[in-house]
Amino acid sequence: MRILVLFAAASLGLLALSHAAPPKKAPAADPKKPAAPDTKPSKPAGVETKALLEEMESLRKAGKYQEALPLAAQILMACESGYGPDHPETASALLDVAYLENSLGAPDKAAPLYERALRIREKALGPDHPDTAVVLNNLAENYRATGDFAKAEPLYLRAIKIWEKKLGPEHPNVASASSNLGLLYQEMGAPAKAEPLYLRALKIREKALGPENLGTANSVGNLAAFYYHKGDYAKAEPMYQRALAIEEKALGPDHPSVANTRNNLAALYVSLGDLAKAEPLFQRSIEACEKSLGPNHPQTAVSVNNLAWVYAERAEFAKAEPLFQRALKITEQALGPDHLSTATCLNDLGSLYLKMKDYAKAEPLFQRALKVREKAVGPSHTDLLSSIAALAELYRLQADYAKAEPMAKRDLELTEKAYGPNADHTASACNMLGAIYQGTGDYKQAEALAQRALKIFEQTAGPESLKTGAAAGNLGALYRKMNEPAKAEPLTRRDAQIRVKNYVKQGGDVRDVNAGLDTYFNMLGAWKRPDHVLEDQMLDFLKSTYPANDLTPARGQLRVGLLYFKNGNYPVARGYFEAGLQALESRPDAAVEVAIGHSNLGSTLRELGELPAAEKMLRQSLKEQLALPKKDLIAQGRCLYQLALCLEKSKALPEATTTARDSLATLAGAADAKPPAAFIKDSETLYERLLVQGGSTPQAAQAAVRKVSGEPKPAPPK
Repeated sequence: MRILVLFAAASLGLLALSHAAPPKKAPAADPKKPAAPDTKPSKPAGVETKALLEEMESLRKAGKYQEALPLAAQILMACESGYGPDHPETASALLDVAYLENSLGAPDKAAPLYERALRIREKALGPDHPDTAVVLNNLAENYRATGDFAKAEPLYLRAIKIWEKKLGPEHPNVASASSNLGLLYQEMGAPAKAEPLYLRALKIREKALGPENLGTANSVGNLAAFYYHKGDYAKAEPMYQRALAIEEKALGPDHPSVANTRNNLAALYVSLGDLAKAEPLFQRSIEACEKSLGPNHPQTAVSVNNLAWVYAERAEFAKAEPLFQRALKITEQALGPDHLSTATCLNDLGSLYLKMKDYAKAEPLFQRALKVREKAVGPSHTDLLSSIAALAELYRLQADYAKAEPMAKRDLELTEKAYGPNADHTASACNMLGAIYQGTGDYKQAEALAQRALKIFEQTAGPESLKTGAAAGNLGALYRKMNEPAKAEPLTRRDAQIRVKNYVKQGGDVRDVNAGLDTYFNMLGAWKRPDHVLEDQMLDFLKSTYPANDLTPARGQLRVGLLYFKNGNYPVARGYFEAGLQALESRPDAAVEVAIGHSNLGSTLRELGELPAAEKMLRQSLKEQLALPKKDLIAQGRCLYQLALCLEKSKALPEATTTARDSLATLAGAADAKPPAAFIKDSETLYERLLVQGGSTPQAAQAAVRKVSGEPKPAPPK
């Protein structure tokens, strides 16, 4: 999933501030909005040129960069002829053209313009003039956008030094350049260097501008985005809310900056798994952008694209697809078919089709996105990584390892070159290539890459980070594939426990936590051992980590009980079911778990031969399930099946037959939920057997089964 989270933009005097996001958890890369042009306007003599300047500025603010570019070029020519090629006003006009070229996805064309503007100002104003520092900052932004981090860093540092000396260390320009340098370090995979710069920028602006100033909101939003990308949602959420409140008060609810911050807050809720909160915020962002910028503005497309991801996460593909397509159409028309933002939209639409397993539609979109990016920034830029990784994953899912392997190798090679051998991004690329080797059965190379990824994340993100947990889980999955459960267990446990600890500490998506616990308990269930010490240790960990009133430890007991039931260890399963239910039965918010738990306990009692107790428990479960506001037909059908088995053993043949029929009818009616074929087969077999026991011929019994299940079946051979 690729939700676009943008760093807040600000216009403070002469300074340009970045409006871009570093790569998020996913392998995709966000579009990078270049620095705003020097706000000191070029004003060559002549009413006609002044009118051109006003028209160009109006088009630029409206996002119509393609239309604004020829006007900016005319203004530049007028400045060169009116003021001379080395005049400061010519430098300002050069910055206008460079900004538009950058906005149109041509940073290679913008760079020489910024470089020429810098030479002019250094010569005309001096190398340490504050206006020279503006160009240093803008040129650094251009280098950052093209991935030339080595060139960008000294320019940012030089700009900061000039402003500290000429304007003072607490001037807002120092804050803005510090934020830009922080973003550079974040993109370089050095968050430890980035955070103090963001904090410094916020401190300067709060003191110089006040806590309710828009510049302060800018820094609050940037710091929130930093914590968001770091996965520290508990810190990010109140900061986004604060920035949004400041901007709404100062600018009104429909301003583009307000819509942008609202979009970022919604993206946070997506990461927390709270789609119900995210959806209306994205919708409100779209409304605001359409009202203030128009329905076909690139920023409108960003919010449309993000709303599409909400529906994609819910598997509401019919809603998601037209939104992704609309975002792509807007971006292509506004910025051109070869813009980096267009490539991002292509990649996202391809990712939707990947999620839908429509690989034939996904592949050409990923390929086109890659071509656009190669044309825009060259074959070795980090912007290519999202498309390369997407193609590698596409081919891996299709088991086309001959195509997947070179893509994944290229992904790793570019990542190492851009970020270094020990960066987070490099670890992610190692995981991708390792997964491909795992698919080919080359476990030795897969193991080496998974171990390398884990080691990198331990060093860069910390031993208790979610990234480290996921890397441990990947290595554990490899050992499970290699049938080495003793090696897999501590790694899989570490992943699950890290997910739990991070969720308890700072929130997140509870589905990720449950997935980690399910993986661990399922692994234990498949591993034949003489005891259940490991299960008890994990349950003790859950009890000691979660608050006293949390339901997760009791839910864990029900999980373990189900594992032992599936393995045929019914006495142990019973103990876990009873312990979990004892903790949950008094909780109204656990009605679903209690109903399913009673069904599983009833099935266990039936296997243990305690038929009266089993029948009572299964009837209680059915009553509870029917009372739930949201019905689970698969669970109901399975409970009816277990009750029918119980009644069959109790010789209550008529009721057993009716109950078996109801089980089959319930499962047949749950077709949209896709009940397991084995469940349907069980109910069909039981119903047919009971009908024959009641005196029906085999042919009549089979016909009755077909009628209930609604599935035409061939007649049995004579």
